[in-house]
Amino acid sequence: MALTPKNIEDICGKIANGQSLRAICRELGIAEATARYALKRTPEAFAQFARARELGFDALAEECLEISDMKELDPADRRVRIETRLKLLGKWSQRYGDKVDHTLTGPDGGPVQIAHASVTDLARAVREIAAGRAQPIALTPEPKQIERKGDDLL
Repeated sequence: MALTPKNIEDICGKIANGQSLRAICRELGIAEATARYALKRTPEAFAQFARARELGFDALAEECLEISDMKELDPADRRVRIETRLKLLGKWSQRYGDKVDHTLTGPDGGPVQIAHASVTDLARAVREIAAGRAQPIALTPEPKQIERKGDDLL
């Protein structure tokens, strides 16, 4: 069974509200595999589905807030419901994940520049420093001096 544009619109609307594709397909009487295939096969449908997914992530995050305020639920039940949603959000979306980007970049976000020196040049520089004929090169800038004016630094 092929999905109609109306089916795709319904699916995307429900995904944007935070529903799962599995539940939506069950409700519409469509095989989940059929829906996934149809959504990925058409670039326009895939783009619409991707936008709906992003909105659905926000809906799930807001649902966590609602669950946390449900005083009628046992605290352990609330915690499990919230943690499940947050773990899924962390896996599905970088915006909700705990991953920290440790990318090393150079000035203005450009590539890191690496200076090359021969072993001979390095050995000569070390001998000069050891003999007191040269000063080590500062690899970090000198700390800025703070001008003190009375008690304004307290």
